[in-house]
Amino acid sequence: MHCTKTGVSIVSLRNKRPEGRSTRVARAIGSSLVAFLFSLPLARADVVAEWNKIALHTVVSSEQSPGHAAVEMAMVHVAMFETMNFVEGAYVPRFVVKPYRPVGVSSEAAAAAAAHYVLAQLHPGQKPALDAALLHSAAAIPDAQEKSSALITGRALGGNIYAIWASDLSSAEDVSGGASKTSRVRPSTRSSAANFVAWYWIVGQFIEAQRLSPIESARLYALVSLALNEVHGGKRGANGSYESEHACASCAAGAAVQLILESETQSAGNSGMTLTSSSTTGAAYTSSRIREYARGVSFESIYGADGRQASIKAGEEMGREIGLRTLANYKPSR
Repeated sequence: MHCTKTGVSIVSLRNKRPEGRSTRVARAIGSSLVAFLFSLPLARADVVAEWNKIALHTVVSSEQSPGHAAVEMAMVHVAMFETMNFVEGAYVPRFVVKPYRPVGVSSEAAAAAAAHYVLAQLHPGQKPALDAALLHSAAAIPDAQEKSSALITGRALGGNIYAIWASDLSSAEDVSGGASKTSRVRPSTRSSAANFVAWYWIVGQFIEAQRLSPIESARLYALVSLALNEVHGGKRGANGSYESEHACASCAAGAAVQLILESETQSAGNSGMTLTSSSTTGAAYTSSRIREYARGVSFESIYGADGRQASIKAGEEMGREIGLRTLANYKPSR
């Protein structure tokens, strides 16, 4: 599979192991959606959108548990936003101390370097392709000294974020087809990879529709990733008290994403976006609302129809709480 924006092939490294038909079908769903995501042109020359695609492809194609995938995507998006914010100083940081004055380097190039550092640490086998993608991102800066300064800044801050979050990876146990052992939700029977692709595609479409600036885009991706990480049991979440063994993971994720997007415009729930995803049975799920999409990709039955409705309700309640806690981060600094 190829990243058409960078012209770089990112090859997945797979662990060879016996697998059943359901695993092969789930992989096919995730792969097809990643291919679709990468086939979409960027409406604007945006390093944030470009590295979101690269990160999503790299993480999803490595076939990890939802817990691992959520932590890795959060690491990349937080590193990008915190780096841009370090340079521009527009928001209150969470992990990186903001300097007294904005740093005089390209924030987008620095963000690309931060994302590159995190991904290269997580997936060293992909480093040659990631190196080429970083060179492509930095090519727009003609001044060699400015380019070097931006890349040095991004690598340093990416290293800080990686060090802060690295311990979270050990808690995201690899449970094939399910959520991490620390998760408070019950996983969907559909491909978790497909769900991850869908959420970030929704966010990307929202960003394009709202024509957010690069740092605003980076902030939104970071907020969504923090929320998804908490849905799947990440330690970097606010660790709220609400728990349910039977909460639907996709419903929790959908409610959290919806609330975060609504906070930007107060109208994301009626945005009119049409979302299509294929299920393991080949049926199409189309919705004009994020909540309906989340319910569409939820598992089909838990303890019968009543249990399924209880699971949806528990998941949506949990997701809203997570979304509200997540929105406490990254407020404007002035």
